[in-house]
Formats: sequence, C-alpha cells, structure tokens
Amino acid sequence: MFYLSFGPYSSAQNIKYPSMDYYDNSNGLSQGTVNCIHQDRYGYMWFGTQDGLNKFDGINFKVYKHDPLDSISISDNYSFDIEKDVSGNL
Repeated sequence: MFYLSFGPYSSAQNIKYPSMDYYDNSNGLSQGTVNCIHQDRYGYMWFGTQDGLNKFDGINFKVYKHDPLDSISISDNYSFDIEKDVSGNL
C-alpha cells in the first residue's frame, strides 16, 4: 500500500492542506508492497511490486507481468528497482 500526497501550499489568506489518496491491491495496484517508484518523462508513475510492474496515469493502473510465452514481457514479476537508459527508456 502507498499514499500519494500533493502539497501543502498557501496563499496570502488561505492555507491549503494536501490531498491524499490511498492505493493498494483492492483498487488497482497489483500487490500491496511497493519496492520502488519512478516518474518517467511523460509524467507516468511506475511502481515496482512483488507481483508486477504498475504504471499509474493519475487515474488508472496498468499492470505488466512476466509472460513466459512473450519474449518482450518483463523478466520477472518481482520488481526491486526501476532505471532508465540514456534515451529515457525504462
């Protein structure tokens, strides 16, 4: 499980407090333990879990899992680090 928090910010008269959203495997995340987080150049958030790589667009998750019949799928469902190459690819 993890929380997303944005904020606090203030103006001359108002103090705005951060909003917080809660995500776990009951609302889109593939697994409750997040091992690593990365934001790509397009603004997508990527979460590596013990059961897949999760791409979050701010509303929905897309989960990538290893498929032994697909040579271009991720190599393992357990993600412990997310890195990008010099071209910005994950």
